[in-house]
Amino acid sequence: PEIAHWLAHSVCPGIDLTLGSYAYLDGKDFVRIVLAMDAICNHVLTHRKSSRVNLAFLASPSDIYLRSRKSRDMSVKRYKDRETWVKVIEKVSAGAYCKPNITGPLIQDKEFDVV
Repeated sequence: PEIAHWLAHSVCPGIDLTLGSYAYLDGKDFVRIVLAMDAICNHVLTHRKSSRVNLAFLASPSDIYLRSRKSRDMSVKRYKDRETWVKVIEKVSAGAYCKPNITGPLIQDKEFDVV
């Protein structure tokens, strides 16, 4: 509770916060650390009112996630509307930099994709 409260109320108030969940432990300890990280993220999302909170996760090839169609559409739109300098870097680097972060879904539904 102390970490969640500190993040929600004391860390850079008024500035957008990106909260990353990057932890791994073996076996049953992994379940515990994931539950703890989820509880912290939930608390911060619920109680931090001074700014926007973004969540970041470390994905592996064995992970799957639900992605709302709304978030997918937003990502596609933001990539399409990116600034000119970003397009130049992408072109000059032959697509090595500034490429889209969206991938096709494994499964599509009306509201969600599985990615």
